[in-house]
Amino acid sequence: MKRNLTHLLLGTATLLAGGTSQAVTVDFEGAIGSSGIAFYPLLTHNDYLVNNGYFVGALNTKAAPVAGADLVGVVVDSTNTAAAGCGDFLVCPTNNTGNYLIALNDGLIDVQSTVTGGFFTSQFSASFVAVLGDTVPAGAMILQVEGYSAAGQVFSQQFSIPGPTTSTYSFATYSLSAVNASTAIVELAFRGFVCNAAGSCNRTSDKAQFALDNVVLTPVPEPSQWLLMGLGLVAMGGFARRSARTAT
Repeated sequence: MKRNLTHLLLGTATLLAGGTSQAVTVDFEGAIGSSGIAFYPLLTHNDYLVNNGYFVGALNTKAAPVAGADLVGVVVDSTNTAAAGCGDFLVCPTNNTGNYLIALNDGLIDVQSTVTGGFFTSQFSASFVAVLGDTVPAGAMILQVEGYSAAGQVFSQQFSIPGPTTSTYSFATYSLSAVNASTAIVELAFRGFVCNAAGSCNRTSDKAQFALDNVVLTPVPEPSQWLLMGLGLVAMGGFARRSARTAT
């Protein structure tokens, strides 16, 4: 009996594991597809890169944006931050030892899968990026995270991104609410609102700049995966009922 139970549980665990989609992290490391960028690592309006199976695009959301001209992002290599303007005209985060993306000039960052199907998102890392010489309040910005289904926006969640600590900026990890993290989407957007000391925030000054990294995304399981998960649960339920009858 114990041997049968072990075999059944192992088999069910295999079914469940096979039916569960694996999370992917967009971290701007490794192979980066840059064919959609004219001047890599700089991103202008409508440019996009590919990382770990997802498109990451940069958009200018203001009136009459110009593709190939309006600068809205840059991929930063932490071993050569000067190439991205860090220290020259930007104050960039100091606690990242890899690559990350900065949204510039009130730019919007857009994420979509490279394959057909939706996905879930649960967390990301972000930091405010200041203009050199600016006085930045403790509440530096609001970062708005938006999820879209094929029919339109399905959630919007705001996160407060702090200003400097002892004159430096740092990445922190932010988690979406349980409801938003369990909502299937086909498009994910990040847009910043820079704030002043009075708490007034805007996207009109070209200073709503933020660094983004480690966006955790999980593909929606295919129908066949859901079927495997269901079969595993049915098997477990049937065994439990048989065990209860045997015990009585």
